[in-house]
Amino acid sequence: MARMKLFWGLMAATAVACAPALSVESDADLVAYPKTDKRHYLSEKDILFIRPGLVVEVTADDIVIESDGTVKVTFGVFDDRGLPLDLDGVFTPGPIRARFVLARIPADAEHKGEEHEEDEVGQYVNYITRTQTSPITGDSAEQPTSDSGGSFEKIDEGIYTYTFGFKLPADYDMNATHTIGIYADRNLNEFDIGVNVVNKVLHFVPAGGEPHPRELVTTEGCNNCHDPLAIHGGFRRETGLCILCHTDEVIDPDTGNTVDMKVMIHKIHYG
Repeated sequence: MARMKLFWGLMAATAVACAPALSVESDADLVAYPKTDKRHYLSEKDILFIRPGLVVEVTADDIVIESDGTVKVTFGVFDDRGLPLDLDGVFTPGPIRARFVLARIPADAEHKGEEHEEDEVGQYVNYITRTQTSPITGDSAEQPTSDSGGSFEKIDEGIYTYTFGFKLPADYDMNATHTIGIYADRNLNEFDIGVNVVNKVLHFVPAGGEPHPRELVTTEGCNNCHDPLAIHGGFRRETGLCILCHTDEVIDPDTGNTVDMKVMIHKIHYG
């Protein structure tokens, strides 16, 4: 079995870590699409040209925080056979979009649960927000969102560094658990095989140490029924990504209702 490896080094004045090597298994025999997937019916010639699939390789070790609060993430994008892809969709078919969310769990968010002896992990607070105004009520609310104004730099074939447009404040808590959520999609609609979607969630502590992320329900648990869970146009598929934005402080300005994950999901399923 062949293994493709790509290496790079990133230097920063003050860094969480330096990016290690990325590797993805590459073997045609590993790719077997079910008959319910349109890719199952592609000829070998079509597969070699289209190179279907989207695999995003990234770990918390690939995150760099510079001394001025600039946040960078280096990641790899590959097809199902482990070959590198082009974000712009020029050298390989299908443009790829990748969006990034940055949140933390404040130190005072850990508390004793009434029904549990152990410490419970509190809710996330998203660093990046936008003002959403309801066209129905005219009310406005601050809501978490993904980063904007960031930039991509190509490091190697299939390897990119994303630099956030948002910068961490000078007094941010380096000892708090931080999480970066990534949701990426590759549009292959021109070949009538749909859009490939990947979600990643990276937990880290900027000062070093073991992160303690919040965990409610697993994606696997949701997929016992939903298979797959696919929200907001189908691009959010991991519960660990959902809870970065759906917290107890967030209100839907259309209804005035909370969109806190634990409340909203219980109400939806109860209804």
